[in-house]
Amino acid sequence: MRGIQRNIGVLLMGSGIAAFIAATWAVENGSSDRVGAAASLLLGDKSLDRPREENPVSGMSEQLMGQFADGDGMSPDIPENVDIQCDGTATVDRDANTLTFVGNPTVYMASDNKIEIYAHQAVVNSTEKTVTLTGDLSIYRDGSLTRAEKAVYNYETKELTTDGIKAKSNGMLLRSGTFSYAKNDKGEDYLEGFDASVSSEDDQDPDTWISAKRIRIYPQDRLNFSHLTFNYKNVPFFYFPYFSHSLNPREGYMPSLGARSYWGAFMLNRYGILSGNRRVEKGRPTADYLFQSHLDYRSRRGGAIGEDIVDLKLEQEASNMKGLSVYYAYDQDPSISPTDEPRKGVDNNRWRIALQQMWKLSLEEYPGARWRAKANINVLSDQYMLRDFYQDLFEANSEPDNTLTLERTDKQSVLTLLQRMPINDFYITDQRSEISYDRIRGSLMNSRFIYESQTSFALMRQVVPAEMRMTVRDRLEQLPQNDPNREFWEHMLQTDGFLRFHTYHELSRSYKTAGFLNITPRLGGGYTAYMDPTGDLGSFNQGIFYAGLDTSFKISRKYNSVRWDALGLNTMNHIIQPYTTLMYMGVNELDSPYPRIDGSASTTNPMALSVGRMTEIDSLSTCSVLRYGVRNFLMTEQDNSAKQWFSWDAFMDAYLHNASSDKKFSNLYSMTRWSPLPWFSYASVVQFPVLGDEKRENYQEYNNSLWFQPFRSTEILCSHRYLTKHPLLEDSNQLNLRVIYRISEELALGGSWRWEMKRKDKRLEIQEYNIYKNMGSWYFGCGLFMRVNGGKDELGIGFSFTLKETGNYMPFTFN
Repeated sequence: MRGIQRNIGVLLMGSGIAAFIAATWAVENGSSDRVGAAASLLLGDKSLDRPREENPVSGMSEQLMGQFADGDGMSPDIPENVDIQCDGTATVDRDANTLTFVGNPTVYMASDNKIEIYAHQAVVNSTEKTVTLTGDLSIYRDGSLTRAEKAVYNYETKELTTDGIKAKSNGMLLRSGTFSYAKNDKGEDYLEGFDASVSSEDDQDPDTWISAKRIRIYPQDRLNFSHLTFNYKNVPFFYFPYFSHSLNPREGYMPSLGARSYWGAFMLNRYGILSGNRRVEKGRPTADYLFQSHLDYRSRRGGAIGEDIVDLKLEQEASNMKGLSVYYAYDQDPSISPTDEPRKGVDNNRWRIALQQMWKLSLEEYPGARWRAKANINVLSDQYMLRDFYQDLFEANSEPDNTLTLERTDKQSVLTLLQRMPINDFYITDQRSEISYDRIRGSLMNSRFIYESQTSFALMRQVVPAEMRMTVRDRLEQLPQNDPNREFWEHMLQTDGFLRFHTYHELSRSYKTAGFLNITPRLGGGYTAYMDPTGDLGSFNQGIFYAGLDTSFKISRKYNSVRWDALGLNTMNHIIQPYTTLMYMGVNELDSPYPRIDGSASTTNPMALSVGRMTEIDSLSTCSVLRYGVRNFLMTEQDNSAKQWFSWDAFMDAYLHNASSDKKFSNLYSMTRWSPLPWFSYASVVQFPVLGDEKRENYQEYNNSLWFQPFRSTEILCSHRYLTKHPLLEDSNQLNLRVIYRISEELALGGSWRWEMKRKDKRLEIQEYNIYKNMGSWYFGCGLFMRVNGGKDELGIGFSFTLKETGNYMPFTFN
């Protein structure tokens, strides 16, 4: 949800008014230029345009010139800095000191600050130093056009005021009674429009408008609105008396209202301030830093405050660098949980301190290298803080890390100093101080040999929460002594610190033999040493030897006669690529009580066959593996270019020797993608046992997804995930379905469902139903959401209004 001012500012800024402001400020100097830019409201709609004449009028006739020359010298003067041309009539009014030009059909006026105006009539008033133009005005400025009913140009101050503006720019239609340029008491320049309306609907008579009695625009800085109204078919449905907001949507006040089951009704308030070297970029204000203050209230939780400091320049380079964030909440009831998980010992005082920051260091001694310092700090009051107050962060990373890093990078290597800290003692993590050097895979001394290496030295300690250690001990008491999983749980109880040195180096070279066979032999070696300063764990030395051989070749055949328009086939090129990887790794396996901090992780991915790609340094064991597979590609021609119509990669591993397991074969892995047409796509990633005893014992995994549009009005996405017999991961059998049906150009229905099929009752875990309505330049949406979450039923309803041009929500959203 977004705040009221932010959305209004974005809606206006992101479209016609933003272009208006940019044009207003992108000028040379002087008020006349800014006023001239105000006239250039960037009319891009050809329906409002009229052809511009190269020579609009031939000049003032000799008869008219004579009229102005005769008399007693009291005739009104034509200003020297304004050129007026007219083929029609001219009238002198000596009493009023005016000259009136009536065009046949037009009067042309050009000022010395490059404003050109076509009108039916122009009145020069020598007393007021103005030229008043009326009748179907076309105002040109730097190649842009504005249509208006009336304009008054002061040729002394070079200010232009327009009435009855109608302009279109960047998909936004703007209408205004009057626009003028002025200064406030502080000397700030501003543009002020009265009875102004904005719409993004591409229609001569739009249904939807944003209207205001007054809009004051401080160019490239902020907007002030008075009596703002949203209208649909001339019916107002939202009103706000007054507010002011920056043209930067993150600056200023942004409230958010709604309700959630575990928050209750809430109001989240945020106020942003730009600080440090305030400047303009891309037509909007920005600065070095953004300060955002939070003052929130949740009816079931209580009040909360917070402060964010964002480095805006850094954020553009690295979006994950969020700066400093501090948040405190006094939780009235910390036992409230979105699931049935019981909670113990959660205090009312709950907080989060986070710092994601990067500093670039300039070291002249190393001109070819980049030095960077990084901080990733996440200090939490308890393990439920993210789940209760930062749901998005919790879903992305439920156990955030705490690290400080100094990194040196050049074209060939990366040097890293890392400090990991176990600040949150309720997560399983490790504490380490580590220096590492990675030689990026590349040519060795400009030869054909490819070299890569990894070297690190670390002081490490495993950190396991006390409550978790009790759970591990209970688990060990239940396992028999010969259970293969017992060793894993025993290592979880080891929390002594130790030193680890690890290095690995690998050489490879590619050859092509017989004109078709690609061969790449690889040879590597490494060493790992474990040392315990206390002597309790002893020491351990580990040698690593690695040899590998990659082979592959391609065969292809083209079928020019294969054409099937219904499936998008226009000729076919079939490419087959058989490949093998044979590897041997010899390691004296770590058999001491040292914890496997960098050990094997629970995953369904195939095994890495290169030591340099293995992250499980502490779980390396002797093995010899042959991977054999074949890739198939079906290529066709679409839109005068080659397109991959179908791909299939199937492979499996044969464990020639495996010191840590008795398995002889891996699962058969199959990865398929078929995208024959723009409205049809199928993807499949499956694995299952096919050979040896593993046929009965190995786990199975099936992931399939299908997206298609059976009709222009209907869009369907169906996916299924099935996992069973995995030694660590929970069995799953989920079916997902999403459907969108467009009843008309103005109305659409949508729904999504997820079933857990492993349950006997085939429980429907998630249901979501949506209605979308096209309201001219707006989209209206209504959604109903139901979920069974950890034994609890959740129900939610939401409404949204979205502007087509910008996609930003209206100032109110209900969850």
